[in-house]
Amino acid sequence: MFKERLRSAVFVIALVNLLFFLLELVGGFSSSTLLRLGAQYGPLVDRGQYNRLITAMFLHGGVLHLFFNMYALVYLGTIIERVYSTPKFVVAYFLSGVVGNIATQIFYHDTISIGASGAIFGLVGMLFSAGRRSDIPYYVRPITGAALLPIIVFNLFLGFAAGNINNAAHIGGLLTGIVLGLKISPRYTWRSWRVWNFLMIVVIAVAFLSFFFLFLQPSIDPRAVIEFHNSFTSILNDLNQGRLVSLSDVLAIKPVDKDSEKLKSMLLSHMEEGSPSLVEVVSAFLKWRERILRDYEGLIFER
Repeated sequence: MFKERLRSAVFVIALVNLLFFLLELVGGFSSSTLLRLGAQYGPLVDRGQYNRLITAMFLHGGVLHLFFNMYALVYLGTIIERVYSTPKFVVAYFLSGVVGNIATQIFYHDTISIGASGAIFGLVGMLFSAGRRSDIPYYVRPITGAALLPIIVFNLFLGFAAGNINNAAHIGGLLTGIVLGLKISPRYTWRSWRVWNFLMIVVIAVAFLSFFFLFLQPSIDPRAVIEFHNSFTSILNDLNQGRLVSLSDVLAIKPVDKDSEKLKSMLLSHMEEGSPSLVEVVSAFLKWRERILRDYEGLIFER
């Protein structure tokens, strides 16, 4: 029995969540750590980092957040995986989580969002609507349908009452799970077995690619951005007012991305060769600042 659980998708997903939580502990749960590990943040998703709709499902904001989500995953996920099969569980879990995060993108666009709650609510919704099916095993029926209403109502109420709970992900995942529970049968035909296994492989591949692309994407620490911005602004102000600026001050500036490296090179070239002009350097800096403030709105404030 224990070896069977070790091979289950529920166990694998829970283990990955735990591993990422350990990485969060090492990073100190800062905004930059969460973003680097794949947290969802609307402006970054707008720029094409759609993989965050998946990677954010494996991050949590604290021990209790992780514990309650993993408890629900193991309890509900084990039931669904046994009744419906591993492929159907995997597809339902990830689809519910992604739809929940799409809802987050709409309603909590400028907030860093993490957690598996959308996917977990998808499992709740799936069991809720499964109570209306005639092909659900009799031993599962006591935990389907109306039996889950108190859990659903309580958690949604808690989400609206508390200020830091993402109910958009909860509702998005729940509705997705309800639809899946109505449409997906626990029974199999040979053709459907092949289809569901193919879908599971696609989902797993997309999840792996999401983390792969995460490590290819530029990761910017908001604190480093602020430091670069303030240092560069100070030097530009000194130059504009005719005060002496040493090359060592410019060399000490630490760029945060390719564009800021280019800005530093432009400034050095201006001081050493007089080209480009100070006006051109300032113009390029203002364009960079506008993009950064847009991408990290809510995290980096212009002062």
